[in-house]
Amino acid sequence: MDRFTALKVFCAVIEARSFTKAATNVGLSRSAISKNIRELEAHVGVRLVNRTTRGVTASEAGAHYYKAVSDLLRRHEAADDLATQSAQELRGTLRLTIPVTLGLHLVVPLLPKFSQENPEVSLDICMSEEKLELLEGNFDVAVRGSHRLEDSTLISRRIGSVPYVTCAAPQYLQQASKITQPGDLLHHPLIVHGANLGDEQWCFSKQETPCHVSVRARHKSNCSEALRSLLVAGMGVARIPLPYVRQDIEQGRLQPLLEDWSLEPLSVYAVYPQSDFVPRRTRLFIDFLISSFKGT
Repeated sequence: MDRFTALKVFCAVIEARSFTKAATNVGLSRSAISKNIRELEAHVGVRLVNRTTRGVTASEAGAHYYKAVSDLLRRHEAADDLATQSAQELRGTLRLTIPVTLGLHLVVPLLPKFSQENPEVSLDICMSEEKLELLEGNFDVAVRGSHRLEDSTLISRRIGSVPYVTCAAPQYLQQASKITQPGDLLHHPLIVHGANLGDEQWCFSKQETPCHVSVRARHKSNCSEALRSLLVAGMGVARIPLPYVRQDIEQGRLQPLLEDWSLEPLSVYAVYPQSDFVPRRTRLFIDFLISSFKGT
């Protein structure tokens, strides 16, 4: 048994949850995948994967083993990066996980420039409103927007911030009571992002005087694009990042409210696994994002 190959195969099986998909991902036959798993389980003396009609999952021991092995493989890859970091070009695949709306409006438009500057880096982008596990998904970087991040063993760097706007559709405002101060929002149906920590209060300020509105959501979604659609349909009032609705405001589909009040902005973070060796392409990509956000 080639121990290193067996470890890579094991991680590929856990990540793909399928022997067949893992075989495609690593370029081996399905029988070779099965042989490597059998020999690895014999070597460690414990069952690492559970095989069912629904697919393949890690056993309890396999889940612990996967965390250790995936970190070991990351260290190996990072060591390769260290050995070649004097080269002018970066190489390899950068796996990213990004929320859909944040990604489409704020991150994806920046990627052509990064790719042009680093043509040997391949991008593998997973767009999801779910906060995916970085180690289980073998992701290098997650980009997340939040007022505060959960306690985590992950490392986070603040990329920048995005302004919010409070707004509603003209057809809604025509039949609703006026909104002249933040407290008036309590008398309106509020459309709220239900996934972010910090969304239980909307924090306004005016001439350094704060005003906190406790949010009672009428409608809720974990996807900002869904919130935008509900807003445009006239279903209530929302606080939403300005870049997501700038075109709607410019074209009259939405109308900004409380413009003499400022809102606490949304902070955007790059999050990556804690490790002694962070791949060079990961570090430079995060630096690129920070530099790019400063210019927005």
